[in-house]
Amino acid sequence: MIDLKRFRKENKLDQLQLAEIIGVAQSRISKYETGKELSKSVEERILDKFPEAKAYIIGDRLDENKLLIAQKDEEIKYLKELTMSLLEQQKELTALIENMNNKMKNWGDTS
Repeated sequence: MIDLKRFRKENKLDQLQLAEIIGVAQSRISKYETGKELSKSVEERILDKFPEAKAYIIGDRLDENKLLIAQKDEEIKYLKELTMSLLEQQKELTALIENMNNKMKNWGDTS
């Protein structure tokens, strides 16, 4: 998705100018800039009138992908830490079970 506000400002256009160029109402430009997702048809009109806008789409998608990768890296780090913690707990439980088995064995030997 295009960061429409950044694109518009970097091209020195106000909302009305951009709206007239791509054939939409100024209110739609305002909505797009405040979070409403661009429709495919509006995105295509922008790309038709401003071929350089592709760089904004690609750049935004790269930024989104970088964010997703960072989030996944954090999840992987958390899962690794959790796995290590569980392995330590498993070792402790195994040692406790062995200790209990030895005590039971010794208890049976003394009876």
